[in-house]
Amino acid sequence: MRQTTLCYLKQNGRVLMLHRVKKEEDENAGKWIGIGGHFEEGESPEDCVCREFLEETGLTGKRESLPCQLSGGQQQRAAIARAIAAS
Repeated sequence: MRQTTLCYLKQNGRVLMLHRVKKEEDENAGKWIGIGGHFEEGESPEDCVCREFLEETGLTGKRESLPCQLSGGQQQRAAIARAIAAS
């Protein structure tokens, strides 16, 4: 059995969900789901969910970007990530 993570991010009574529409053969195609995925070799649950958050929200490689370098949607997702990390 493969280990996976699943995370629901809440802020101000709102929940960040992902609408799976990219891969037709995805078992979750068309569904609204939380953020998560399979562990990589030697990865902790915390590291896995952080990596998956960055990958699934399109923020991979944007960790050091200034807000003005991000799109509006990326700015919102980054703000949610910062709020979660600070709590």
